[in-house]
Amino acid sequence: VMGILTGVAAGDTIGVAPGAHWIATNGIQAGTATFDNSIMASLEFMTDPDGNPATTDDVPDVVNNSWGVNESFAGYLDCDSRWWDLIDNCEAAGVVLVWAAGNEGPVAGTVRSPADRAVNPYNCFSVGSTSNHMPFTISSFSSRGPSLCGGVYAVKPEISAPGDTIYSSFPGGQYVIRNGTSMSAPHISGVVALMRQANPDVDVVTIKDILMNTALDLGNA
Repeated sequence: VMGILTGVAAGDTIGVAPGAHWIATNGIQAGTATFDNSIMASLEFMTDPDGNPATTDDVPDVVNNSWGVNESFAGYLDCDSRWWDLIDNCEAAGVVLVWAAGNEGPVAGTVRSPADRAVNPYNCFSVGSTSNHMPFTISSFSSRGPSLCGGVYAVKPEISAPGDTIYSSFPGGQYVIRNGTSMSAPHISGVVALMRQANPDVDVVTIKDILMNTALDLGNA
């Protein structure tokens, strides 16, 4: 995931935003209560990494989320809203949050939470997976909409990106090929990083609007 986001190597190009600065948190902890709290702590950290509300240069431009829950996880539901306030607060601080849609396709209504949130056209910006070459066919594993939250904004995901047979770096000095919407989301997060490099002051909603309005239309849903 980090290779797709920021990777750079001599004679090779794997990163969408090569050499970008990055930070990370370990929100994936076992057990419902522990997991909930670690996700909360992660979102709070990303809103103000240095713990000083008087500074803004530490706040990340984009946070890539390669995680999600659904009814198959004990204690969780579709359209699970437990993190919504934290997500809103993080984006109010100027952070663009990007979410992998999930790998439960091709069945409809399988986008994980909180990527399935559908309160308005911009919240919980979710990314599906396509093949890595034209005509960019939707990957069979990619979770599909509509969001089971319902409503007029239930069309999901907001955008898709290559996530099928993706070449990137791997721990231990290796290169590997992987599949999943966790490979798709960092393609979009990398684009957000480049947008913020070009215009550091562009706001969260405008970034998401530009992404959707300039995406390649692949035809009928």
